[in-house]
Amino acid sequence: VNSDNEYPQYVTLKAGDNFVSSSDNESFTFCTLKDEIAKVNPLTGLATFDGLIIYQGNRLVYNYTVDNTINQEFLVPNEDVDTDLLEVFLRPSEQSKEIDTYTPVKNITTLDATSRIYFLEEVEDTKYKLVFGDGVIGRKLINGEFISLVYVRTRGAAGNGCKLFFSVSEIYDSEGRVVDGSKIRINTIQGSRDAVDREDITTIKYRAPRLYSAQYRAVTEQDYETITQMVYPSAVAV
Repeated sequence: VNSDNEYPQYVTLKAGDNFVSSSDNESFTFCTLKDEIAKVNPLTGLATFDGLIIYQGNRLVYNYTVDNTINQEFLVPNEDVDTDLLEVFLRPSEQSKEIDTYTPVKNITTLDATSRIYFLEEVEDTKYKLVFGDGVIGRKLINGEFISLVYVRTRGAAGNGCKLFFSVSEIYDSEGRVVDGSKIRINTIQGSRDAVDREDITTIKYRAPRLYSAQYRAVTEQDYETITQMVYPSAVAV
């Protein structure tokens, strides 16, 4: 409560590594991808983050400043990255508040010179590289622009099965005060599940040429098999 004996209007859970849990005697970190806000009940002083989704792994940020005078590469600097959770933001400069969101290419036939897209390539040491447009297929980067890569480094399927979570969060109320951690209660609706490990070389060799030939079109039986595996990546077989 404040000096007028009133509760704050809301509380904010900052994006980041906010929870820990364990499975098979191993500890795991879980994160939130964005700031979450919950209103405070003015009668009880309680705030509830209902149906909050968290992800196993560490939320990390890495920045680049575009330099067209060198042969610059934009690498995600860590291994074991969940590429489905990768977010790419671009600003005209580091100080600018104007932000563009860039998305991975799904269908090259829909692109033009202004499309905010990137291609994702796997390189040495099982890391990933982002390739941006060239001004014909996708927008070309301008010297001095500021790129932020926000991603989650995960331990894959090992993190499945966690059910009991503990908060290591920093939650702030609408007046900027930190919420006492002893007052935070967590009710697990559903334990961690559906995480899978990185594809092995054999699987990639099998799927890659079939995905390329399908080009996101479902015409032949093989096309349907390939696209179904993309939609349901945890399926054992199709």
